[in-house]
Amino acid sequence: MGFTASPVLPRHINASLRTAALEALSTLFSDEDINILAFNLLIEHEDIAGQTRSARAQSLIEMCERTGRADLLIGHIRRMRPGAALPTQL
Repeated sequence: MGFTASPVLPRHINASLRTAALEALSTLFSDEDINILAFNLLIEHEDIAGQTRSARAQSLIEMCERTGRADLLIGHIRRMRPGAALPTQL
């Protein structure tokens, strides 16, 4: 019997948390902070699309949802910006 890796299932966050995360990333984080978040989430910052901070924030959220890392992203946002208004439910 060989080892079979289970597939990464997308983990979507609810709409209110997604909106709050986008708002937090767009207003409370610098471009460098977004790059650090990407690094911490094992995402190449060059893979984050967008010319504006809000576009890059949206791209990061979408990428984290596609790769099953949305909950990790929310955790990082909470740790880096404890005052950010994020709902508690994923």
